[in-house]
Amino acid sequence: MQNNPSERPRVNKKYIILGLILIWLVVSLGTYFGWIRGANHRDFYPRWAGARRVLEGADDVYSLEAVRDIQLRLYGSILPEDQDQQGFVYPAILLPILLPFGIIKDVEIATALWEGFAVVLLIISIVALQKLENEISLLPILLFIFWFFTLLMIFQGQITGLVLASLSLGYYAYRRQRDWLAGFLLSISFVKPELAIVTVAFILITSLRQRRPKLLGGLVLGSLLLFLFSYLLVGWWIQDWLEAVLRYTRYAQLVWPLGYLWQITPLLSAVVILMVLCVIYKNRSDGEAMIAVTVPIQLLFFPQTLIWGLTILIFPLTLAWNRAARAGVFIIWILGWVSAFGFEDHGWWKTQIAILSTAVLVLWLIISRGSAERGSIDKVSDVTSSFE
Repeated sequence: MQNNPSERPRVNKKYIILGLILIWLVVSLGTYFGWIRGANHRDFYPRWAGARRVLEGADDVYSLEAVRDIQLRLYGSILPEDQDQQGFVYPAILLPILLPFGIIKDVEIATALWEGFAVVLLIISIVALQKLENEISLLPILLFIFWFFTLLMIFQGQITGLVLASLSLGYYAYRRQRDWLAGFLLSISFVKPELAIVTVAFILITSLRQRRPKLLGGLVLGSLLLFLFSYLLVGWWIQDWLEAVLRYTRYAQLVWPLGYLWQITPLLSAVVILMVLCVIYKNRSDGEAMIAVTVPIQLLFFPQTLIWGLTILIFPLTLAWNRAARAGVFIIWILGWVSAFGFEDHGWWKTQIAILSTAVLVLWLIISRGSAERGSIDKVSDVTSSFE
């Protein structure tokens, strides 16, 4: 007779923490000697330089003076205007999270530790989403970490893993009725709002319709704490940040996927919009599916920088894995690797965002209601009750 998942022996939390620390250290060492040591650029470098600048007493990270200081600190010279200026362009609420890494004086060591930290966050995210169904498997963890977009995100030292962890752990806490914690965790995702704002808004609206206002309280509290901490570090930064973002758009590789499809042919945009409407209509009574599809929707409807953000698709893909849609998940995983062959083409990455996001929408269009009707995942009543 098969044991009930709730009756399975639990691993001591101390061993779990020690295991994660060990993974952090091993991955950090591997990345340091593998591709960071001696590298002239990783995307984490200007984040580290901004944190170092604040720790040394500077009260701004966005001005042209701050950008020049970061360039001199990292490269010893001012970069040409037609290159990526390596400025600090993220919301200053990221600074409190960066400070522990900014304490480290060596940028390469700090970057290696950040990349190891990103892998730990990925593991925690995938495990948390799997744990919603009490069935934790090593396979999706390996599958999603050893994915083209994930590896590229880690290689470049991007912060997408932090956003993924915020959404995944926030959603896990929400499903477990720990609404204050859920709101607080979700507030961290605002460090990269274009990857999270629609998902957070939908979870918030759902919680309010279920008369669970504590999630809003946690979201406001978390956002205020991060903002107040950032204000103490650099003062009022909103206007300076917006100006820095505007400067960033002049030299960065940005794309609005839906608009890009329109440029190819308006028919493609029309097809994608129609598919979004179909997915929303079909999933209108399936709250978890609606939350899952907000992720590819915001990838399509908000401007994106290169393809690091596609790592966020781990969120809906893990939820699809939970619904036994493993063949579909494997197909999208393979599609991601196949699309990597066009990576050297400077325009291909724009197509990758559109293709992979649309593929996840198609997957959820196929599996959402069918899985629930078969009873394989009739476990989301806490999320879906407000939609019925």
